[in-house]
Amino acid sequence: MRGRLRFSLLGPVRAWRNGEDVELGPPQQRAVLAVLLAHPDQPVPITQIVDVLWWRDPPDSALNTVHRMIGQLRRALEPELGPREEGSWLVRGGGGYRLRVDADSADLLQFRDLVARARASRGVAAQSYARALQLWHGPVADGIGAEARERPFFTAIEREYVVAAREAADVALAARDDELLPLVELAADRAILDEPLQARLVSLLALVGRQRDALARFDAVRDRLRDDLGLDPGGELASARDVVLRPLHVAPRTTEELPRPAQLPADLPAFVGRSAEIEAIRTYALPGRSVVVTAIGGMAGIGKTSFAVHWAHQIADQFPDGQLYANLRGFDPGGAAALPGDVLMSFLEALGVSSERIPHGLDARAALFRSKLAGRRFLVVLDNARDTMHVRPLLPGAATSLVMVTSRDTLAGLVASQGAWPIVLTPMDDVEAWALLSTRMGRARLLAEPEAVEQIVAACAGLPIGLTVVAARAATRPQLSLREVSAGLHDSAQRLDILTTGDPLTDVRAVFSWSYHALTDTAARLFRLLGLHTAPDISADAAASLVGLTRARLQDPLAELAEAALVVKRTDGRYEMHDLMRSYARETAGHTDPLAERQAAIARLVDHYMQAAYTAARLINPARMAMSWTEPLAQVILPTLSARAGAFAWFEGEHQALLAAVDLAAGNGLDRPAARLAWALSGFFMVSAHWDDLVRAATSGSTAARRTGDNEAEATALRERANAFTLLDRLDDALADMERSAILSREIDDLVGLGKAYLGIGMVNDRRRQHRESLHYAELAIDAFRRSGQQHDEAKALNAAGWAHTQLGEHDLARNLCQKALSMLEALGDGLGQAFTLDSIGCANQQLGDYDEAIRCFDRSVEYLRQFGDRYSESAVLTHRGDACAAAADLPAARTAWHQALVILEELQHPDAEAVRAKLNPTDQRPATHGVGEGGQ
Repeated sequence: MRGRLRFSLLGPVRAWRNGEDVELGPPQQRAVLAVLLAHPDQPVPITQIVDVLWWRDPPDSALNTVHRMIGQLRRALEPELGPREEGSWLVRGGGGYRLRVDADSADLLQFRDLVARARASRGVAAQSYARALQLWHGPVADGIGAEARERPFFTAIEREYVVAAREAADVALAARDDELLPLVELAADRAILDEPLQARLVSLLALVGRQRDALARFDAVRDRLRDDLGLDPGGELASARDVVLRPLHVAPRTTEELPRPAQLPADLPAFVGRSAEIEAIRTYALPGRSVVVTAIGGMAGIGKTSFAVHWAHQIADQFPDGQLYANLRGFDPGGAAALPGDVLMSFLEALGVSSERIPHGLDARAALFRSKLAGRRFLVVLDNARDTMHVRPLLPGAATSLVMVTSRDTLAGLVASQGAWPIVLTPMDDVEAWALLSTRMGRARLLAEPEAVEQIVAACAGLPIGLTVVAARAATRPQLSLREVSAGLHDSAQRLDILTTGDPLTDVRAVFSWSYHALTDTAARLFRLLGLHTAPDISADAAASLVGLTRARLQDPLAELAEAALVVKRTDGRYEMHDLMRSYARETAGHTDPLAERQAAIARLVDHYMQAAYTAARLINPARMAMSWTEPLAQVILPTLSARAGAFAWFEGEHQALLAAVDLAAGNGLDRPAARLAWALSGFFMVSAHWDDLVRAATSGSTAARRTGDNEAEATALRERANAFTLLDRLDDALADMERSAILSREIDDLVGLGKAYLGIGMVNDRRRQHRESLHYAELAIDAFRRSGQQHDEAKALNAAGWAHTQLGEHDLARNLCQKALSMLEALGDGLGQAFTLDSIGCANQQLGDYDEAIRCFDRSVEYLRQFGDRYSESAVLTHRGDACAAAADLPAARTAWHQALVILEELQHPDAEAVRAKLNPTDQRPATHGVGEGGQ
């Protein structure tokens, strides 16, 4: 019976029974089937189906509606079923439903199977890629509604198509064959903004003699990039164009084309006042005269950010290469000021530098940032700086760039050393304040009650933030007279017994209080608890968890806060609160909410981040052994994460909030959640090259675990931190952490943890070229993993031992051990582990004189590494391939491999480039002594 049905997701959602179309019903019902097909033969929670159909606003009847549609789909697929029969295709499972399909009945599984075959065998790669790409007949899940198709698991499947098309293009380029060209061209038409795919298509068109088509393709993509994203083509696509141009004797571009970031926040639609200050800046801060730093000072709430952003928009067209913006959070009430190194990393990524190419030292990042801006015209806005030292590493060296800095500090150091032009903002005068209120409440309303307006302006002390809050509240309550508004402000002042301390908060406390007391009870509680959050912004799911509301019940109070200007909703759906407002909210929570209630709110918030980070971490690396875990707390709302790409996107969006959450947990006695959250973050920080953040999170995690006496969690955190220390070349620190981790694991008889610590110690010794010691610890790890039954880790340890034997000249033994490791990893389906092990085998074969087999091993390793995007390891294997070709007296092939490795290392700006560059000099062709992944660790 099962062979009679076939399903299609790669294009319109369809099903056939005995070759005839099955009527699947309306779009919503097809969407249910699409969700199940996107998770073939896996249970899909019914809540996930509800989320796809109704996003954040499901009706009360949502569950019943889904159950009804499931029943209708069952009857459509198997019309012979009785009224209560479940059937053999669509069955219950995992708190939801599962569609029992395989590669013979579901095109998605068939596509994945064909792509896997193509990757595993070069002999049939072209045919397998062709069959795989031919399965696509349009966008995934076409016809179910654009909003439903935006879910991460659908977009992740689309990315699989694009990646397969790229790989097919690589096969065609290597074979110099145009058989796959039409399919690659079709995929490129569907993913017009995917520059790597477009670059391959340009190269492929040129390869088959269609140079004009190649240039036309480049022009079309360039125009779309500029129109849709405001960017010029990146390096890979531009380089492909240059290769096409050279045979035509057309001069290629001579300078690197950077992306054109446009990071300025939105300008206020009705900015008023500050004309004198704007004119003062306009006469001084001109591009080209120097590296201009405009230090915009003033007390909290004075409108520094609004002023800086408004003026930046006025002059942005003078800086055609882009605008960069960062909130440095120098006076954040939670104490979480942005680190200059983190800001530089975000700037460099915006400038097109991939994370693995960004160096880890502050000075190195600053130097690279200055290099990227050299000779270009950028506008840089550094908002809310703590002091001069906070800003100095972020200054470009280009004389054509301009920097604006806002701060409560005078920034006298910038004025003295950089020639900064200081602009000090003072409270608005009556005319400017009146104009601000008029733009928000209407001129007629103000003219009708001039005395009340004067009293409101006086109560707000000329602070724009206070005037804005009052205006927002009054505008949404048109039935209130301005006399009543003014009376409310003064009543609040009396109730709060305002002190004249000079503290900016006390100057506007009455304003905030008046607006706060006008909130509904639920919105007021949400406002107070948001003040407990120490991150610069918050998602709706995190806010719902903090206050203990469902997504649906959160919408109204959150909208109420935004309407009252107490929070700001960003374009990405996250919410920000002014630091002055957050201080007031936290103060009010301390007076209003019992300690136990505040602690429970923080516990829910931390649990939200911990549970979501755990899910995302497992999606990124399912093979990673997890720590013991707990069920989510009641009332904790979690995001829907179901694919690796979605997990990465979630981590990137929550990056700063997650770091703040670790500190928040540790600072509020939530030591066990702090340790587990640190563990969940470590995998993302490792693969995304945020190694300094990994050290910070793991330090908090290990300290928290130590306070609770949780040896397993402390040992794990120390190993994670040691891995980061190793990559940062802090080998003494790495060794100390690994040795402490080994002691803790031994105390609790944790053989797996002990084996991992031994492997880490061996890695440090390998870096120090102490190969006998490295071998000793690899053998200790093998023994520990065998006794624990962990075959996956045992295979990694066998490879590490084999690599050490190679370094010691014991090549037969090395090859035997690594071959055993390879067989185990093949059985376990670990492609990345196979890549590292094949490199070790290749090096052993080279030393034994079997150059052909060595080269075959290196080629297979490179294939795997390219699938996983591990560029640094790919460069190491290419270097080894060049060494083997040189030993076999094939110098042209050797130089080709070394050149490929050098290109990667130069892109990564890695110091290993110098050694490879020396190999390309005929006087120096020494073999490499450094393995990939440190022996696969």
